[in-house]
Order: sequence, then C-alpha cells, then structure tokens
Amino acid sequence: MASLCGCTMEEFSRFYQRDRLELDRGTLSTEEYWTRILQATGVPASADMIARIEEEDSLGWTRINERVVTWSRELRAAGYATAILSNMPFDKLAYMRRNPAFDFIDEFPVTVFSCNHRLVKPEPAIYRLCWTSW
Repeated sequence: MASLCGCTMEEFSRFYQRDRLELDRGTLSTEEYWTRILQATGVPASADMIARIEEEDSLGWTRINERVVTWSRELRAAGYATAILSNMPFDKLAYMRRNPAFDFIDEFPVTVFSCNHRLVKPEPAIYRLCWTSW
C-alpha cells in the first residue's frame, strides 16, 4: 500500500493510523479514509485507486487464522465463554458477512464490532458493552 501511495512505510504507517479509529468507529467512510491518505501522499484519489488500495488493505485484514478458530471451538466445547470484540469498519464487516469462509463468526454467542456501536478499542465502553452482551 505504501508503494501505491508513493511513500515510505514509515510515512504510510503514520497516514494509515491517523484516522483509522474513525474508520473503525464508523464515523468515516472507506472512500473518505483513503481519499485523505491519498491526498496526503499526493496521489490522485480516483475511484479506481481507492478500490485498489482498499482491496490490498482487505487482503491483510481478512485472512482467517484457522488455529484461533479451532481453539475457540475447543474452548466453547470445554465450557468457556467466548466472544469476538473487534475494531472493524463497515465495509470489511459486510465483506466478511457475505463470505461463507467467515461463517464461524456466527458460532460466537457474542460479537461486538466497533462500527456497529461507534466505539473502538481501547475505549473502556466497548469492553463494557461486550461484557454486558452476555
């Protein structure tokens, strides 16, 4: 993604993190998020470029860690309570909900995604929400 923006990893990381919590909170759209980054790096924020960089970002965020999925199943089978608490933008959550590979999400009795509640980790309120959702 840094190379798409024509900047160093350090510069890109700074731009990426600057508004990321607002994207995850659901108060900033994906298009606006990437437009801000592209403008900061001097790259035209065309629809094609936004789609391309969002695709690259999604590839990193939507990899399934099968060991963790298996472990969560083992924990539930042993009687432990499990939940998903995640900072997640609307677009990535919608992608995961449409993709059958992510059906394991429905196995969790509690799921709290930041975009649905306008709260993000590490804010204490999102942890309280997860706890009280049981």
